[in-house]
Amino acid sequence: MNFKFWNAGSGKSEGMVHVVKNAESSAVILAGQPAIFNMNGTDDGLAVVLPTSSTAAKIASFTAGVVVKDIPVGTLQNVQVYGLNRHTKIVRATRAASTNDWASNSSNSFAIGDILVVDSVNNAWIKSGTASNNGNNVCAVVAETMGNFTGATSSANGINPGSATIYYQGIKTFLRFM
Repeated sequence: MNFKFWNAGSGKSEGMVHVVKNAESSAVILAGQPAIFNMNGTDDGLAVVLPTSSTAAKIASFTAGVVVKDIPVGTLQNVQVYGLNRHTKIVRATRAASTNDWASNSSNSFAIGDILVVDSVNNAWIKSGTASNNGNNVCAVVAETMGNFTGATSSANGINPGSATIYYQGIKTFLRFM
């Protein structure tokens, strides 16, 4: 892999990125999502897929990093592996029906230092159920506080208007996948 330093703009943060190739057959991998290595033997370790991919399920802990910009099928793009990421896509809340309000359903608060793990159901990141990793295999850590989701209207859809039952939001994280 060829790692390079990357500046997210405004001189506020730098990180390390490396190039990957979207090996999905039809899905775009969106900015902020986790990219999972797909060891297909033909792309020299560059191929990545979404966590919901059947091949990714076998190696879900083999995360390549956080996607920097949307990656269309078959194209190359960067994933961030180290540094501050301002837009890591998290599952903020879920609900059973699109008419339910968000606050009375599964609503997540986040605190600085919370550990994030790959959500292989929703192609995003969720808060880890345990903090007993002692630094081992901790790759994404929350770098800002988000309180409970009280007051959110039922029409709010976050950064994914296509989903009426999952509220995605971008959160600042510190990454160390290397």
